[in-house]
Parts: sequence; C-alpha cells; structure tokens
Amino acid sequence: MRKLALAVAMSFIVASCGSSETSSTTAAPATTAAPAATTAAPAPAAADDAAPATVEYSAGELAAAGKAAAEAAGGPVALPQRTVGFLRYVSESTADQRLAAALRQSAEALGWGYLECDAQGDPSQFDTCGTSLLNQGADVMFTDTVPPTGFPDTLSRANDEGIPFVNFGGLMTDVECAMFDACYYPDETALGTTLADHLVTLLSEGDQMAIWGFPQFWADTRVQPFRDLIDEKGIDLVEDGNSDPANIVGGSQNAWESKLIQFPDLVAIWVTYDAASYGVATAVATQYPGASFPDRPYIGTFYANQPTLDLMRQGRIDAVAETALEWSVWVALDQVAANAARGADFSMERQPTYGGIQFDSPVLVTADNLPPAGEPVPPGVDYVSFFTAKWNAEFGLAAAGKAAAEAAGGPVELPQRTVGFLRYVSESTAD
Repeated sequence: MRKLALAVAMSFIVASCGSSETSSTTAAPATTAAPAATTAAPAPAAADDAAPATVEYSAGELAAAGKAAAEAAGGPVALPQRTVGFLRYVSESTADQRLAAALRQSAEALGWGYLECDAQGDPSQFDTCGTSLLNQGADVMFTDTVPPTGFPDTLSRANDEGIPFVNFGGLMTDVECAMFDACYYPDETALGTTLADHLVTLLSEGDQMAIWGFPQFWADTRVQPFRDLIDEKGIDLVEDGNSDPANIVGGSQNAWESKLIQFPDLVAIWVTYDAASYGVATAVATQYPGASFPDRPYIGTFYANQPTLDLMRQGRIDAVAETALEWSVWVALDQVAANAARGADFSMERQPTYGGIQFDSPVLVTADNLPPAGEPVPPGVDYVSFFTAKWNAEFGLAAAGKAAAEAAGGPVELPQRTVGFLRYVSESTAD
C-alpha cells in the first residue's frame, strides 16, 4: 500500500515538476489500530495566568491519561530494540536543535539507540546523510522537513528494507507526506495566525512592512494569514524575500544591513524562520543602536528558543509565536514504537489526540510574559509526562528499570559529583 503511494507520488511530482522525487518507506503490514487512548481526558487543572502558556493538565492527570492510553492500545507488550536515525535539515536552526534534543531524550526513554547526521541545509548532503545513517545500522528513520526530493536513494532503500520513515516538526504537502509512513507537525496556520493577529494591531493603513520568508511549503503556509490581514488593512509590503537555507544567520544579517538602508521607514519585519531572526535582529541593532520600537522596526518571529528569548530580553526581538514543537517528536516515537511492538498502523492525523488531549497549543510570547532567564516557555500540555507514563505502562520500562536496579544490588546512597567535560570541538555535530 505504501509502495503504491510512493509510486503515485513519484509520478505526480515528475509530471508536475519535471524532477525525479522518490521517498519514504513501508513498514510491515499493520494488524491493529494506531495507539490512542479512547477514555475521556481528565478534567483540566486550573490555569496559571502568570505563565506564557496555559497548563491544561496536572502531572497526576497526565500520568493517569498516559496509563489509560496504554490500556487502550492493548496493554503491556514487549518492545523490540531499535536504532533511531535522524536526518537533520540544518543544525544552525535552534528549532532543529530542539527537535534533535527531543528525539535523543525520547529514544533514550525507550531504551533505543540514536544516530544523527546534519545536512547543513545543503541539498547535496541530504542523500549522503541518509545513506550514512542506514549504513550505520539505523532501522527507524526520522527527518525534520528535509524535502523528499533531496534524498531519493535513502528513501528507496529504506522502503525496500521495510524501515519506517517519519517526518516531524514541520508541515509538508499531502503528496510529500504520502511518501512517508506518517507526518506529525504543529498547525502552521494556527501558529502564523497567532503572530499575525498581534502584528496587525501595531500597523496602520499605509505603514511599510517587510516579510523575510523561507523557500519551503510550510513557510508559505505559516505566513499566509499575515498576507491576508495586511491586504485587508492596506499595509504597504515593501520587501518580500527569503533567507538562504545554507546561510541562514549570516546571509540574513548581510541582506538586512542593505535593506534597512533601502527602506528607512519600515515599521515591522515578519521573520518566518527562527534562525533568520538572529541575523535580522543583529542588522537592526547595528542600524539603530540602543533603539526600541517604535524608533526601530518591530521584529516578530517564531519559536521561543533560548537564543531568541535572550534577544528578547536584550530588546532586539519583540514577539514570538511559540508552540512546543517537540510534542511532534514524542508522538512520532510513540507511533513507531507501537508499530514495532504491535504492528499497529500509524495515525494519519497531523496533530493526533490521545483520549482528547491535544499537544499542539500556540501562544504569543512578548516582553510582558517572558519566562525566567534560562527557562523555556512551558508547553501547553506536558507531553513528556504523558508519554513517559504511557510507555512505562505499555512497554514495562519502569518495571525493567526496577529489575535492573535490583540486579545491581538494590538501593544505595549516591554521592554528589560534579561532571567536567573536555570537549574536542563544539563545531562538530558529533561533539
């Protein structure tokens, strides 16, 4: 079935684009339904009005919901060992870094191995990275919106070998997603609307505005709500360009050092790609030293990564639309684990719910609701607690850990230690 989807998608892309696009893989034929709790979700806990994101469920409620989801999936089952391979788009992006950290954490929670390769935004490296991961023994594969046109050999080989391949973190077209076993990502329209609704309150008819986008389908989808609103309000869009995937930060800074001179009356800049905002913010700070809005252009972007939050505290970035995109990683791992353990079908929903719990919850972050320095914006729903409880109940991970502890000699006092790490070179992604 998946091979048919791959073949149909291939013929569609060749016919419409004139390019040779192959993709994704077929898992073993599924025999049971996708894992999802069918019991009602616990009643929401009281919201914390001071927090940037609304915390809908308490830890206890999420633990109970996770256990209920495990029961709904079929109860305890043995989990086979797997090695995760992650084809990263570009590690320069802090959103990519968040996804990589979440994949390492969730793979470790399952007791699975982890491999990664950073394509550095270079299409010539997509297939090289993917093939390298397969050669190293990856038997489940993931990517964070690397275009499938870029790694046909990897996807064909994975498909032939029955290795599941899942996209997470970013929107793809239906044709592209049909070439994967599944796609899980935040609702880009909702995320874009969150920032768009805020920015238009700062703009009046005739104000000059710029869009600094990114040459991908997800980016076009994210910015569309804003395009609709500025058309309605008669805002003057004087610049509408894209950042360079292979030189996101430096290229954006260089470009905007010129554009700010070209457009001295800009009121605001929309930056679609998180890492590009660092270059734009640096250029604005250079052109308008020590200034804040309205004495310099207002900068709005996406994802409350730590570098972005730091720039907000410095007054260099003004607003961020955030959602905990890491939830898509944990959902992807859960679906792959259920497929490996039960032969379960992958959910075809892009933002699956478990017992009524929705993990995708976009919020606006400004200087008025920044979290304490060094801390992340809390997710709307604590997906880590939910899936940890689910996996402990479903795959016996907690029981296995207790058995290992008993085999090691039982409880013992752990002395305090401070870890020191002499790193070889942080420029290396392996490092």
